[in-house]
Amino acid sequence: MDALSVLLLKTVAKYAKKDDKILDICCNAGRVLSKLRSKKYVNLHGFDINSLAIKNGKKIFKNLKNAKMKSSSAESFLQNAKNNSYDVTYTLGASIELLPPTFDVIKNIHRITKKFFICLINTEGHRYPRFWEYEFKKCGFKTLKKKNLEKNTRVLFVLKKIN
Repeated sequence: MDALSVLLLKTVAKYAKKDDKILDICCNAGRVLSKLRSKKYVNLHGFDINSLAIKNGKKIFKNLKNAKMKSSSAESFLQNAKNNSYDVTYTLGASIELLPPTFDVIKNIHRITKKFFICLINTEGHRYPRFWEYEFKKCGFKTLKKKNLEKNTRVLFVLKKIN
């Protein structure tokens, strides 16, 4: 795993309990989910728009056979998920960063998250610039941790749902 994935894994492991319902937003093949499973996390979920990645992930990561992974767009999955259905949600960023601002991604993530949202995002240089910290606060997240990485373009946020 690359350094960013390792950082994300360690951060999720710090804030999630072993039996928490955990969602990997835009999980690709599920490599972080697989590492969580090897650390005895059991209630793992993920989605990605790339159906081939989901299919191959189950083959590559044998320990994910019981994980609930599905192929879906972020917009469709997040809009259809039930309120407060995941204790911890997380993403390695690029996928949600590219969603058009007409889709209120943070509002939907807040709606489905019970406790914590953890994200590693690139805060600059996008076609759809966003004011991430403003969106987090506006939607009801409190920033517990903000760590600048890679010349301050990538940022790790640990957010707690407060309302």
